[in-house]
Amino acid sequence: MKLLTILLASKVLTSCSTKFGSRKEAEIAATNYRSEGGQVLVIEKATDAVYEQSRKFKQRELELMCIEERQKIMEKEPVLRVENTNYNRKIYRNDLISWGYSQNAKAFVEQNCEPPIAVVDREAMTESKWRWKRKCEDEAQTRQFVCEQRKTDKEEMSLEEWEVIKVRYSYFRY
Repeated sequence: MKLLTILLASKVLTSCSTKFGSRKEAEIAATNYRSEGGQVLVIEKATDAVYEQSRKFKQRELELMCIEERQKIMEKEPVLRVENTNYNRKIYRNDLISWGYSQNAKAFVEQNCEPPIAVVDREAMTESKWRWKRKCEDEAQTRQFVCEQRKTDKEEMSLEEWEVIKVRYSYFRY
């Protein structure tokens, strides 16, 4: 019995309810309520597991690129046969283009593939999202807008801080 009384008292203290004559009036009130709360920038940093997964993916991707570039080097070595009189200019031009691709592939392999080590920027994996301090949803079955409020004076915070903030509810019934 005491537990039920405590639960009911806490529900009354953390929530507010208002009755409106129509759905439209309740919607306007809920929208105004949400707007008055403002927004906060929530920053989510990549977890170690997400970082490691991304690093492994990039590593596999780099290893495959190194294999492809090494194959280009082997396949595209130019065959410059200047002494052959039947050797036309188009073939010679294609050989030079192939030689250029080969040089680019060699440069890529020298810079990235000996040994292939993928670099993942952890800061680039950080996501920032604007979130409403107050948000409202229409529950048509119960004929009310249910609004959640997270009270904070900060303009920017981590996801962990955001999730710890106690949620308070307000109800706009119609």
